[in-house]
Amino acid sequence: MLWAADSLVSQGDAAMAQANFRVAEAVYKRALVKSESDRQLVDKLEQASILKQCDDFLSLLDREVQKKGDIRISAQQVATLMSAGEPLTMVDIRTPQEQAFVVPRKATFIQLPEIMRHLDRIPHKGTVVIVCHSGPRAMIAATALRIIGYDNVYALNGGIMSIADINAKAAPDNLR
Repeated sequence: MLWAADSLVSQGDAAMAQANFRVAEAVYKRALVKSESDRQLVDKLEQASILKQCDDFLSLLDREVQKKGDIRISAQQVATLMSAGEPLTMVDIRTPQEQAFVVPRKATFIQLPEIMRHLDRIPHKGTVVIVCHSGPRAMIAATALRIIGYDNVYALNGGIMSIADINAKAAPDNLR
């Protein structure tokens, strides 16, 4: 029975080499059923599953999402919108540990892994700015929200650090 698992693992490895993550995941699952708990096989299955999910996500980034325009917004643009009294919602996706350092006023807190479970807290009207520490996680969240139809969502370019930079430049020299 072990040789059957080895054959399946080889098939899974070949599928991984061809970037066919869906097939690799299915084959590794079958191999795991036929073999004893094999840590290397479990690791291969986890990697194939993660790569399949990433591949699925990236395949959604088609021209329709890209046609909606740049999803980045600068801290200066946010400040301008706020000064003009425009309806604006900031969604802070940082961890509680990150939030301990600085907290934007009136922000809605939804950690990144929970964002799809709390869509009811993200308005479809007005500008929604997703904030993380330095920007990449906000880009991921904003892209995912754009994919599902939130055309009013933007990622704060540079994250909370860009707001801190503006604040530092506006502060008197003796407070910087």
